[in-house]
Amino acid sequence: MGIKYEKTMGHFRKEFFEFFEELRENNNKDWFDANRQRYIDAVRNPFLDFVTELILRVQDFDPEITIAPKDAIFRINRDVRFTKDKTPYKLHMAASLTRIKRKEEDFAGYYIHVSPFYVHVGGGLYFINKRGLQSVRQYISENIDQFLGIIQNPQFKNTYKEILGDKNKRVPAEFTSIAKKTPLIMNKQFYYTAELNPSSILADNFAETVASHYHIALEFNQFMREALVYKSK
Repeated sequence: MGIKYEKTMGHFRKEFFEFFEELRENNNKDWFDANRQRYIDAVRNPFLDFVTELILRVQDFDPEITIAPKDAIFRINRDVRFTKDKTPYKLHMAASLTRIKRKEEDFAGYYIHVSPFYVHVGGGLYFINKRGLQSVRQYISENIDQFLGIIQNPQFKNTYKEILGDKNKRVPAEFTSIAKKTPLIMNKQFYYTAELNPSSILADNFAETVASHYHIALEFNQFMREALVYKSK
């Protein structure tokens, strides 16, 4: 396929940091409305350009990632319906790289979360319905050595440390024995994350750095995608 993108310089400038640092102190609609053009110029457009390049880089090794950049990006507006914190805006930008829908359930994709305060790179399975979870557990139990080999691979382990996710207190009886070999069978989610220095956002090769982190997780994601559609023989 070859590289399909053109890249000459980094996407983010110090104005990206400055906007969020000021938003943290002025997290209200009046301030945001007065600084909306700053948001568009220093945050939204650079992030869209970054995600566009990132998707193209990821497609070089994972062509299943076909989402459009604008559909991958989360809104900066917070959902305040079910929280005591009523500040209206997030202090970061985030995107989810999947197939065609940002909140697509039952697909192992990638995630990026950037701000002046923290940068998280990760992915895996965050949303899994009941049928998908049963299938994943069955696939893991029947391919346990392959699963452990992937998550214990030194490169994956050094990058992401461990597989995270909420857990069930109990699992169906057919999985209790495998739980002794890997407690991860109790998980309701299977995701991984790594933290980067916020200063890395300003580097010319930031998209390349993030894509290289995703590449390390490709085998895990492919395992999980197969697991989701698995039908035990």
